[in-house]
Amino acid sequence: MDNLELEQDNSFAFFDVQNLSIDHPIIINEELERYKEILFSPNNLHQIYFKDNCNLETVKLIKDLLLMSDFVDDYSIDKYILLKLSDDDIEKLLNDTYENSDTWKVPYEVDDDNYILTDIPRLRELYSYVSEFKRDNYSQLEFIMNVYDAVKLYDYEQSDIKEQLPEIISKKSTNSYGMNKLFSFILKK
Repeated sequence: MDNLELEQDNSFAFFDVQNLSIDHPIIINEELERYKEILFSPNNLHQIYFKDNCNLETVKLIKDLLLMSDFVDDYSIDKYILLKLSDDDIEKLLNDTYENSDTWKVPYEVDDDNYILTDIPRLRELYSYVSEFKRDNYSQLEFIMNVYDAVKLYDYEQSDIKEQLPEIISKKSTNSYGMNKLFSFILKK
């Protein structure tokens, strides 16, 4: 009877876990087992943060664990990747398959420790738009003029709202701040 009571007590050991913060790469050992225990038990998980020294392999590992878990509703958990990602890492991230990809928030711009986030489908749309400019073999001046011509075709709005680039791309309109932001983002990429 004592073992049964102990098992019942352990089955709800992580019920109060609402946020999970991962700040380093997970090495396959006891630490991985600990994350499995959390994700494979009844809990109240709402948010997962990947930050600091974490890496994409760890993100993928947790993503796979979330898919295997019968106790976690992946759709109701917001996942935040708060990492400075290289262009190669962003490409890997965008080419991978994510269930409930709109719950994965990833940075498209990082300034010091300020992360401007969007979900994976919008990030794909933004990078698809940017890649349209990379296809042609323009001189630098032709490239700048091509980007300028494309951005100036957006509908101009009289607004003080600072919109995110993915929203600007999808609705094809913005204020002067958004036009400048989009122009500089494309040139940087």
